[in-house]
Amino acid sequence: MDTQNVTLALSKDVLYKAKSVAHRRKVSLSRLLCDTLETIVAQDEAYERAKEDIFEMMQQGLLLGATANITWTRDELHDRKL
Repeated sequence: MDTQNVTLALSKDVLYKAKSVAHRRKVSLSRLLCDTLETIVAQDEAYERAKEDIFEMMQQGLLLGATANITWTRDELHDRKL
């Protein structure tokens, strides 16, 4: 995997707390940020795939069991006199 360094501007308070979280998890701050960003990206990609899948399903429509020839009319169903 090809990597690239980036520069972040964080408040001292956030930086201190992030370092504390990384220390508790026994990882570097860089690893903590990488893991978090990878999780965000993976979740976003999964969401986009799911959205595309549901739109495709909507385009195709769903078969809801009405595959046989319908032999009744709406009026017969509701017991209406013509």
